[in-house]
Amino acid sequence: MFYARFKAGAGFDIMLKDYGSATCAGNSGPIGINGWYANGQAYAYFEGKIGIRVKLFGKSKSVNILDIGAAALLQAKLPNPFWMRGIVGGRFSVLGGLVKGNCRFEVTLGEECQIQAGSVVEGIAVISDVTPSDGSADVDVFATPQAVFNLPIGEEFEMVDVDGRQKAFRIKLDQFVIKNGTQTIPGSVSWNGPQDVAAFDAFDILPPQKSLAVTVQVSFEEKVFGKWEPVSVEGQIYRETKTINFTSGNAPDHIPLTNVQYSYPIVNQLNYYVDESNLGYIQLKRGQPYLFEPGSQWIQRGRIRDNNGAEFTFQFQYNAGTRQVSFTAPAGLQSNRDYTLEIMNLPASSGGAIDRNVRATETALASDGVDLEATITNRRAEGTISELQEKEIYSAPFHSSRYRTFVAKVQGQQVNRSGIGLWRPYDIDFIVSFIDSDEGFEQAEIKGNGYTDHQALVSLEADMSTNGYYNQYIYSLLYQNYPLDGNMSITYRDVEVLGLVPTKAVSVLQNNEDLVYDPAVPLPTGNANLRYVYEMVWWFAHDYYDLREQASRRYGGNPPYPAPITKILTTRFPVLQPGSYPIYVRYRLPGRTEISSQAIIRMEPK
Repeated sequence: MFYARFKAGAGFDIMLKDYGSATCAGNSGPIGINGWYANGQAYAYFEGKIGIRVKLFGKSKSVNILDIGAAALLQAKLPNPFWMRGIVGGRFSVLGGLVKGNCRFEVTLGEECQIQAGSVVEGIAVISDVTPSDGSADVDVFATPQAVFNLPIGEEFEMVDVDGRQKAFRIKLDQFVIKNGTQTIPGSVSWNGPQDVAAFDAFDILPPQKSLAVTVQVSFEEKVFGKWEPVSVEGQIYRETKTINFTSGNAPDHIPLTNVQYSYPIVNQLNYYVDESNLGYIQLKRGQPYLFEPGSQWIQRGRIRDNNGAEFTFQFQYNAGTRQVSFTAPAGLQSNRDYTLEIMNLPASSGGAIDRNVRATETALASDGVDLEATITNRRAEGTISELQEKEIYSAPFHSSRYRTFVAKVQGQQVNRSGIGLWRPYDIDFIVSFIDSDEGFEQAEIKGNGYTDHQALVSLEADMSTNGYYNQYIYSLLYQNYPLDGNMSITYRDVEVLGLVPTKAVSVLQNNEDLVYDPAVPLPTGNANLRYVYEMVWWFAHDYYDLREQASRRYGGNPPYPAPITKILTTRFPVLQPGSYPIYVRYRLPGRTEISSQAIIRMEPK
């Protein structure tokens, strides 16, 4: 009886990869097609047996007549360069091993490429877009060129490089410049939060009616043994660069209010305190130095005028290095008046007589033999005369307060009543004082706006020196031994914002917090209905629970504890007590950090 067994199989695998600018050892130019190169193999095998089963001496026995096996492997790398290697191997056994052996055949075509790796970062397009768009014309001289990136700049990321190893990289901004010909325009670069959009803030406005070029350049760095090293390809630092060109428009002949970062008096200020400070200034976002080089036919002056025709003139200075107009505010301004602050170009000399360009010519008349002398006078205008008119280069309306100083205003506020309330659902105390005042705070004072650099002019802070509740109950519990246990600190808030002791957790509320001066709108009248709110207990309580939870986790109910830990674990949070809670109400000028003046309000809940 004959038998046969056969088995066969086949398969292949291939990898197509972009090697960027990688080259073969000893050759120049990238491999493959635009860096794409294939590397793969195909294989097949066969096994078989043929035999006979016989009965010998009463027993069945299988005898192989033929036993054979073969396998083939074909490897290839292609294209450019092409390389292939084929290997065929086999074994055979005939007549139960009477004849047997092995065989192997190999063939190679082409020359194998020993890849010299470039870098995986070559395949990354980092710069997504640059604005203004390339070739655009009449671009606003206040425009802010932007660069948009596909990856955050300066942030570490990991990739598998062309050599198969995982590596750490980061992107570095090498250059973000605007050029007017060969001249680099001064400025600075600002970023969004994720670090993937950059803006170029020119120090002055862009040069008007010029062909300008924006260039953005980035490079890569690789972390090598803990140090950042530039990524190089073929011996050169790998960089990505994008340049766009555009033409700027005209420069304005005045200071647009949109170019004011902050000023004093403030644009549309409702409560200008005439005796608060004699400082006057206009801080520009972008410099406009050309406005302050008017030529010999002009003189420049500042003036403040009211609606009744009264004018107060003053001299001013423009500092091109700081982009600021500065002056001393004139004396004589009145309370509760509408004013306009102006910077003017005035003619340097008066125009003169209106007939100053007229010339007279006398011509004798013929007498026709008569003894007569007569002449006629002709008058002719030579050219034209021009009358220079005053020109406004800045104008901002404002209104003076009923009070000449900020302190006088706060001292005029009357505390109607004070009480203790509860934050629901937490049952945490707060104090509120209701204030009677004939003049409220304006938007610039409460919240700030675009003409104060978005900084509020009024700030409040608790005076802790005579605060019995804090000094008797809170200080020793939370802050006397801070950080507790050497390193146990508040984790849920930034203590730089309100202070470690949250003394800045006091606010002012008003029915209308967006009051500004508008010449076309009647001024507010009546009781301003202010409320001062003392919110410190909310933060005391949250500081208490934060530190108490940390202490509980650290010691896990296993005494003995250090004394400050024992105190916070065994003391209930103290309830707010009636008493006197003084607060400072402070005022500062726009763009300044120092306090201009302050007054005290006493909150006394019963």
